[in-house]
Amino acid sequence: MRPVYPSKTFPNLYSLATGLYPESHGIVGNSMYDPTFDASFNLRSREKLNHRWWGGQPIWITALKQGVKAATFFWPVAIAVERRILTMLQWLHLPEGDRPYVYAMHSEQPDTYGHRMGPMGTDLNNPLRAIDRIVGQLMDGLKQMKLHRCVNIILVGDHGMEEAHCDRTEFLSNYLTSVDDITLIPGSLGRIRARHPNNSRYDPKAVVANLTCKKAEQHFKPYLKQHLPKRLHYANNRRIEDIHLLVDRKWHIARKVPEGRRYCGFSGDHGYDNKINSMQTIFLGFGPLFKFKTKVPAFENIELYN
Repeated sequence: MRPVYPSKTFPNLYSLATGLYPESHGIVGNSMYDPTFDASFNLRSREKLNHRWWGGQPIWITALKQGVKAATFFWPVAIAVERRILTMLQWLHLPEGDRPYVYAMHSEQPDTYGHRMGPMGTDLNNPLRAIDRIVGQLMDGLKQMKLHRCVNIILVGDHGMEEAHCDRTEFLSNYLTSVDDITLIPGSLGRIRARHPNNSRYDPKAVVANLTCKKAEQHFKPYLKQHLPKRLHYANNRRIEDIHLLVDRKWHIARKVPEGRRYCGFSGDHGYDNKINSMQTIFLGFGPLFKFKTKVPAFENIELYN
């Protein structure tokens, strides 16, 4: 299954839930700035809980509007995944009038270990086996309730994982005379805006020109957002910065070279162009509505909702 771009967690979780591209539902990154709100959104702030950021209609609201109950168990991460499965099985024991019809659960474990260990290391096998055991726990619980042939289960990932390391980082300070007037959201893709919104000297076209084809071995390509490939559907939202950097797989982009030694805390990352094979992820369906032992061609994750 193909994630939406950027192949990051929050944009894809919400695209799975709404059937919309990030430019339409508004969650254009794990971190973002809204010039109308004059506010920032990131995974560590309480601002992410403010409903004003979240557009579209997630499937649990669609279910409620169609007269059926829905239950979700995404956060907090402090609750063990095994406990989340147990809670969902307990929900299935509720009286018919109280029992949800649609369930959704998220596990952050594969992503956490993929970043830490990288996608190719054998150290990742144990965390993957743990997820397999958790799926087994769900199936065992359904079998005990004699529901394993009655419910439809969809198991999906939100994105893939690629090898990455701090040693493979491009720095804008190696391309631009000064980076003092810009803000960069760094990582496996780059989004650039003026550091001060009313800076009359900031010219996105000039910045893109100064970053284009400057080195024989250049591991990113700059775009004005309206010139990004249309297949990415990543332009029509005020939270998407005017300048976007598509970064080569395995590489990162940062604003300037850090001073002194630095610790590199990751061996894997995602967020790259969603056509790259390593960004693809799993779709598995099981239940009476799914054909048995059938393999389908790759499809975009927005199709799940639709």
